[in-house]
Amino acid sequence: REITLLQLLQHRAGIQPFTAGAEFDPRADFAGDSLARRRAFAEYVLSGKVAGQVGEYLYSNAGYGIAAGMAETAAQQSYEELIRQRLLQPLGISAVWGWPALEPDQPWGHSSGLFGWQVHEDLEGYNLDDFVAPAGDLSMSIGDYSVFVQAHLRGLEGQEPLDKTGQPLTPSEGKSVLSSALIKELHQPEGDYSCGWLEQSPGGLPQSAHEGSVGTF
Repeated sequence: REITLLQLLQHRAGIQPFTAGAEFDPRADFAGDSLARRRAFAEYVLSGKVAGQVGEYLYSNAGYGIAAGMAETAAQQSYEELIRQRLLQPLGISAVWGWPALEPDQPWGHSSGLFGWQVHEDLEGYNLDDFVAPAGDLSMSIGDYSVFVQAHLRGLEGQEPLDKTGQPLTPSEGKSVLSSALIKELHQPEGDYSCGWLEQSPGGLPQSAHEGSVGTF
């Protein structure tokens, strides 16, 4: 009851990681749509054993699933719809949940095996479950991702992000959540990790970065 949303986003809530396949055994028991499954997942995780000391860093995909469930409860909208309405649409970004469209002239996922790098034509087992998808399951073009990165860079420099017409975004209830003040808050680290970003200073220059994989891509 005492952990906070900020601790969830900074991976300091002591939540189980859910980064390995064995941790996902109970997923078959979660029925219904994504909202119902995220709620059932949150109840399952929060009623189980803690994985670490609250306040100490421990990466957890589950923590972001719980945070998304909190947003869904507060807004009475799905996480996907909230992201679409308040982040993607204001910035003019096109994105899909799950893997990129699998077309012959587009990048395909690969993983390393006994015979070198193998393409994954069958995605079964490589998609993130919807209850942890908020930890990183958006696919978009490099061009659209650069818009997202530019918004963060502008915010960190004290400028408001730009909308799809090139005009500064004015955050308003129910429309956009982005603002320079919020972006600065998201990049304020506890240790060397903020809200979704590893914060470093190589050569004295600030750097925000993250990486991850579902086994490919």
